[in-house]
Amino acid sequence: MANAIHIPKSHLIMGLSLPLAVLLGYFLAEPMELGSMAVVLAVLAVLCIPLLMGWYHPLLVFCWNLAVNPVVLPGRASLWMVMAAVGLFFAVLNRAVNPRARFIAVPSVTCSLLLLAAVTATTAFLTGGVGVASLGSSRYGGGKYFSLLLGIAGYFALTS
Repeated sequence: MANAIHIPKSHLIMGLSLPLAVLLGYFLAEPMELGSMAVVLAVLAVLCIPLLMGWYHPLLVFCWNLAVNPVVLPGRASLWMVMAAVGLFFAVLNRAVNPRARFIAVPSVTCSLLLLAAVTATTAFLTGGVGVASLGSSRYGGGKYFSLLLGIAGYFALTS
């Protein structure tokens, strides 16, 4: 590779952050529109990924009993539900990348929780599906299924 292009790191950082700053400034001109909020929240979520990769476990422990319901989530979902899903995602990703990163092995608890998740999913399927009225369904009661399944996901995220 004799003709390799060499671009200084500072030029790359400026070339990526300045257009992003212009884009955010354009969308923040009308901050109460739904599209503007979505773009700003998406940019903030992408910027928080490195923090979540390293700190998902302490954040999950902090959010577990926190009485916060983010406004942008439908159905008054709690913050611990979001952190349980994110924590499980990063725990599985960490396990895929690092073979030494393992979940704590307690077969009696793991098997019973997986069986409980299977029974819950089967019950939801056989009784007509998960009806979440806040997502536009005509049925109610799906929030309890999500709470239970995300609680199980939170256990596996905490034991990673």
